[in-house]
Amino acid sequence: MSGIPNYSQSQRDKLAETALTPVKAEGGSDELFNASGVPLFAGIALWAGALAAFLMLAPLWRRTREAARGVGAITFRSALPALGLGAAQGAIAGLVLPIALGYGFAQGAEFFGLALLAGVAFTLLVQGLSALFGGFGRFIAFVLLVVAFAVGIVSTVPGPLAAIGDMSPVGAALSGFQAVATGAAGAGGAAVLLTLWACAGLVLTALAVRRERAA
Repeated sequence: MSGIPNYSQSQRDKLAETALTPVKAEGGSDELFNASGVPLFAGIALWAGALAAFLMLAPLWRRTREAARGVGAITFRSALPALGLGAAQGAIAGLVLPIALGYGFAQGAEFFGLALLAGVAFTLLVQGLSALFGGFGRFIAFVLLVVAFAVGIVSTVPGPLAAIGDMSPVGAALSGFQAVATGAAGAGGAAVLLTLWACAGLVLTALAVRRERAA
């Protein structure tokens, strides 16, 4: 009997309270589906949608070679499907997620605008990568998807990889969505970065058009 511990009443109460308290794992899966975690999946889904689209669609207008138009006009004509598809994806995410998360009108409108911009920027950039680099460009887009996902859910990724993820178009969208979700600053900077990435996509497409016309 000497080996049996003798607890006081207060110690027994503390042990009972500890045993009945559920253990909460830090970084558990429930954190991925709260108001801060859902924006990660919004960015991932929009980028994955853009990538999937250009696994099926041709990145350049079919009349690129013979059309009697300049490079700028053909680039814009080639970009029209990407613009429409990206806007549609962004609008769906921008409408559904704020309702699901219970955002107010102002917060929901900010999220909608950012999602619309992200959807357009993503499709334009994936189009440019696909048009100029073909299969290798789509591989680059896939790598960016994997990096963004890893940086978003793992806190111990190497610094250089985290920097790439943060500066990527998906990282820019994620930071903007999280700023909207938490009410912090940063949505405006994310919008500027996404606009620059959209312009970069158009430049890549224009280079592909010029190369196609010169062939």
